[in-house]
Amino acid sequence: MAETARVIAQTCVYGHVTNINGGGYGQNIGAGYPATPLGMGNFVTEGLYNSEVNNYVSYGSEPDTSKLNQWGHFTQIVWKSTTSVGCYTADCTATGLQNVGSGVPPYFTVCNYSPPGNFIGAFAPNIGVSIGLPTVHADYGLSSMTAN
Repeated sequence: MAETARVIAQTCVYGHVTNINGGGYGQNIGAGYPATPLGMGNFVTEGLYNSEVNNYVSYGSEPDTSKLNQWGHFTQIVWKSTTSVGCYTADCTATGLQNVGSGVPPYFTVCNYSPPGNFIGAFAPNIGVSIGLPTVHADYGLSSMTAN
């Protein structure tokens, strides 16, 4: 999964590509997040999870998939039957990152998931109810990593 994510990210063309190395995986992509602990933390924690978790309300049932764009990144990262995840962030400074607006830092992150999630008819058994732990943000624990 990570090697395939690397191949896709290093194209520096922002967009979903799910047919490399045989395909069959789910995918989340992000632009502008550098390959640092905080950058990756921001992408996964803030960009995919915290920004969408409260939009998903169909625990134990099938959701209205017309609203997938409001919570689909979240459901992919917590999809129960997904057993393998691989991510890669490419630094596209040399070539520029294509298909993004001006002012977006030139970093392209691709995360691939296998087996993929977000299958109609399979949400109820794959998206569990929150266990109620406090919200964690991208910078959680980073101060201890950078301390002398």
